[in-house]
Amino acid sequence: MKQTRATIVSNSPLMPGVNLMWLDAPEIASVAIPGQFVFARCSDTADPFLRRPMSIHRIGAPDEDEPTKLAILYGVFGSGTGLLSKLTPGQSIDLMGPHGNGFDIRPESRN
Repeated sequence: MKQTRATIVSNSPLMPGVNLMWLDAPEIASVAIPGQFVFARCSDTADPFLRRPMSIHRIGAPDEDEPTKLAILYGVFGSGTGLLSKLTPGQSIDLMGPHGNGFDIRPESRN
């Protein structure tokens, strides 16, 4: 588990109330596996106090050989995710992760 400042690469709505945020976070992207999540601090102030758990939607942008970026797909439901939805490329957020056990997605051989 690492704590790092991640730079926002993009943060765009996919549909009303749902955003996709790409983050440049090599310390997390290089070790994360499917099924894990990060805790995102929504602002640099004490409000909201608690970090928000965010599932890692994707690791590595298509143009990357070694993953340095990760994506989170999130619904805008309250004050914390509302603050996240207003962040713009170039800004940064504090992340902790990856958390969780994750899982292996390699195909099984069937005989």
